[in-house]
Amino acid sequence: MPILFENLNFLQKIIYKNKKVDRSYIMYIDIDSPFLNFMFAIFHCHSSISYLHCVNFCCKVYYHSTTRFFCFFFFPFNNHLFFFYYTYLTEKKKAMGISGLLMALSDCKKRKHIKEYADKTVGIDISCWLHKGVYSCSDKICKGINTTRYVDYCIKNIKILQRHHVTPLVVFDGGLLPAKAGTEKHRQEKRNMALKEAMAAEKRNDYRLARQYYVRAVDVTPYMCRKLMDKLDEMAVTYVVAPYEADAQLAFLARTGQVDAVISEDSDLLTYGCRRVLYKWDRDSGIGDEIDEHYAMLNAKKLDMRHWTKDQFLTMCIFAGCDYLPSLKGVAITKAYHLVNKYKTYTRVLRQLRFEAKTIIPRDYKEGFEKAQLTFRHALVWDPRKEKLVHLTPLKSIIDPEKLEFLGPNIPRDLAREICTGKIDPITRVDFIPDQIVIENANFDTTTTKKFTSFTNCFR
Repeated sequence: MPILFENLNFLQKIIYKNKKVDRSYIMYIDIDSPFLNFMFAIFHCHSSISYLHCVNFCCKVYYHSTTRFFCFFFFPFNNHLFFFYYTYLTEKKKAMGISGLLMALSDCKKRKHIKEYADKTVGIDISCWLHKGVYSCSDKICKGINTTRYVDYCIKNIKILQRHHVTPLVVFDGGLLPAKAGTEKHRQEKRNMALKEAMAAEKRNDYRLARQYYVRAVDVTPYMCRKLMDKLDEMAVTYVVAPYEADAQLAFLARTGQVDAVISEDSDLLTYGCRRVLYKWDRDSGIGDEIDEHYAMLNAKKLDMRHWTKDQFLTMCIFAGCDYLPSLKGVAITKAYHLVNKYKTYTRVLRQLRFEAKTIIPRDYKEGFEKAQLTFRHALVWDPRKEKLVHLTPLKSIIDPEKLEFLGPNIPRDLAREICTGKIDPITRVDFIPDQIVIENANFDTTTTKKFTSFTNCFR
């Protein structure tokens, strides 16, 4: 059977090229099994069919487009045995932050164990952990069922850091940033659509598909953050609520020496000027990929930036596409790098793109680009030492503060203190109110809930 597994790996590389494998199961089934006939009947009616031929067996591949469910049937040429393999797939998620940046900097990352940050303070982009934590209980959250699984997930990670003598400083997202209004609206629309699909799938007793859509529908709310803060208070763990973006807040803490590094999954941290970020940290192994700003500028091979300024790096990132401005068609991270490397400034890059006439540039693109620049440079953050709002980078005298409304309104000092210390909701700016999630026309009886819970537990 070794050849069978070699070929299976080969098939995986071909078929799962742009997919993330969520679950995989391998079993042997007798060729005359009733289960075999059942699977053939289902997939023959609802699937696209293709054939692949390998060294010593042939493979029939069934793909269910609705649920992204793969089914492989392997027939040895002697027809005595039947090999069955299936996997449930989910779409590959787009990385947060700058499109393609982390991939482009993959040659200058360093593998580091969390113990190497012992006796240091590490900033935690807690939204990354919260979103991972809610996936395991997304159905309960969407149904308004009380759960603390996402809190437990975050606390477990923090305890691992403490076990290695690392001091965590947790940073929460704050109010909605006007510059990201379009992005947030699009995300909310997708969540609402996913919730409807989840309810419809659950009514059909398709719990597998329902779980997939519940994961897409769930969001982290300020009240959920408050529940985590209560636990952090018990553990005497320091935390800060950013006035707006946690990325900018973490970058400020790193710049001012209040944290020595940051744990995150968002490449925006590098664009904001965070000096050291640990990505893809795995709590089981304790290892992650560290990207050091100074080291990357000197050692990146795919993107040679040895003679670059920080402004050039920022220009490249914005052209590649960010949360504040989508990329131009045909301009990904590599092309953005070459354009900036040759023409240096964004005005000259835009002039060249217009001259080539290959790229359609919207009329308001230049204005959007300048706003994105100002956001990354001068975002509003909370200074815990001075206990007041400041700009990430001090404003130049030539910049009119009244023209920076897209960075978020300047909050009065006392109110800002209440927000940034977690006393009140950063969005509504009033005391925290428990979430009341109501799903219209969804009659979730006890039987249905038990079935769904039983189903999801087998995948954990």
